[in-house]
Amino acid sequence: MVRKHVLWLGVVGLVGCSLDWASLDPRDDDLTDASSSGTTGATSGGGGATASSSGSVGGASTGVSTGGAGGAGGAPDCLILLSDPFTTFDPLLWDVETDSGTCVAEFGPSGLTLGCASDDNARSAELHSDLAYDFESCGVVVEVESFVTGMTSAFGLELTGVSQRYAFEVEGGSLKSIQVINNNTKSASTSFNPALHRWWRIRGVDGCVAWDTSSNGSVWDEFRRRCDASLGELEVTLYLRADKDAPNSTVGFAGLNQP
Repeated sequence: MVRKHVLWLGVVGLVGCSLDWASLDPRDDDLTDASSSGTTGATSGGGGATASSSGSVGGASTGVSTGGAGGAGGAPDCLILLSDPFTTFDPLLWDVETDSGTCVAEFGPSGLTLGCASDDNARSAELHSDLAYDFESCGVVVEVESFVTGMTSAFGLELTGVSQRYAFEVEGGSLKSIQVINNNTKSASTSFNPALHRWWRIRGVDGCVAWDTSSNGSVWDEFRRRCDASLGELEVTLYLRADKDAPNSTVGFAGLNQP
C-alpha cells in the first residue's frame, strides 16, 4: 500500500470552520460515565442501509498532485481549519491511501465514499489528514451517510498520535469506542443502530476524552467518557478495512465538521 495524493475532478477548496461546541452540545459537561459498557461480542444490529457511492468499487486510483506543507509554530486548532464536505479532494487537508486495484476513495456531491472489492488478501481505503491538529479543547464530527459491509469488514474515524489512538469503529454489527495508549487498549461497545448512531463526535473536554453519538447532528448522547487520558496534537483518519475474503464493502461519509 502506498500513501499518495489523489486529485479527483472538481475544484479544490479549503472550507473554514468555526463550530461552537457549546451550542452543539445541550448536555451538562460534568457527565463522566458512558451510557454503555464494554461488551465486545458481535451483534446483528447494523443491517439495512445501502451505499450511495456513484463510482465502481475496486478501480485503481489515478492522478498525482503535490500536497500542502505543514504549518509552523505548533498544531493548528481543529475548529479553524479542519472542515470538509468531501465534495472534491483537497490536497491541502488530506492524503489518500488505498490498495490499488481493489479499493478506491471517491469524492462527490454526496461526500466521501470508501470502497473495497472482495479479494483474497486483507485490504483498506483510508483518508489521512496531512497535519496534526490540536484537539485539547475541541473535537471532530462526522456523518455516516451509508454503508454496506460484511461481518469481517470495519469502518471508522480515528485520531492518532505517537502513542495514542482514539476511535469510533463499526465491526460485526457493533459500534465501538476505542482508546489505545502505549499499546494499552480500552473499549466499550453496543449494537450499531445506523439511525441513532448516524453522527459521531470525539472531543476533548475538561482534560477528558468524550465519544458522542447523534441521530440528527444537533442533540447528542454521550457514549463514553474517559479521564485517564486527554487529547493533544493528533492526525485524523477515516477508513474502511476489510479482512481476507470479506465481501464487497463501502462506506459513505457526508462531511467532516460541517455546520
